[in-house]
Amino acid sequence: MKRLWFPLTILALLTALALGNGAVVDGYVKTWISGTEQAEEAALAEDWETAQGALESVYRHWDQRQTFLHIVETHDALNETECSLQRAMACAQLQDKEEFLCEVRTLRSQFRLLAEMELVNIRNIL
Repeated sequence: MKRLWFPLTILALLTALALGNGAVVDGYVKTWISGTEQAEEAALAEDWETAQGALESVYRHWDQRQTFLHIVETHDALNETECSLQRAMACAQLQDKEEFLCEVRTLRSQFRLLAEMELVNIRNIL
């Protein structure tokens, strides 16, 4: 029985870290999605200054977490999300409502994918 304590402790620690990591990423994603929703609402109301400000806030929050994200996420997913975020910000500057709405919705989908990739479930394990 004494031989099992160490491996079980390591397994419990790794499980806790995986669950914690998923919770951290999910918290970030909720913040980013909220910001993109605010930007979308502002764009629908033709308030481009507020839309730009909301996306810039999302980008600052996103940018500050890049070291952590590059450790836990795939770089391809992060690069795609970064490109989509940059395109959405460009559309906000150009005040291109249709393209902006398309990009911001794509961006939210990519944020959700980042959170989903960190869930502890059978799809992510296999």
